Amino acid sequence: GAEITRTLPSYNTALSFIWLAQSNFNIMIEAAENFISEIDDKGDVASSRETIISPGIRYAIDIGELQVVPGIAFPFSFSQTSNRNGMFLYLSFEHPF
Repeated sequence: GAEITRTLPSYNTALSFIWLAQSNFNIMIEAAENFISEIDDKGDVASSRETIISPGIRYAIDIGELQVVPGIAFPFSFSQTSNRNGMFLYLSFEHPF
């Protein structure tokens, strides 16, 4: 009946590069590395790693003093057990205060 506890450390690192291609247009690429600990089927601590690469773009539309910024990115995820991809839509309203 003793309770067993385990520490499951997880770490993340990331970086991004944003290029101002035109005055209101950015080309972006972001990368993240996730180091994950989980309990496996035997009850042991198992470590895994996931890499995410996400290229994207965003464009700023000026409407008076308001700036509306839509964007899109396509994240690709790679790990030891699976590869996934997706789409990320972004919309920001930048007020002048």
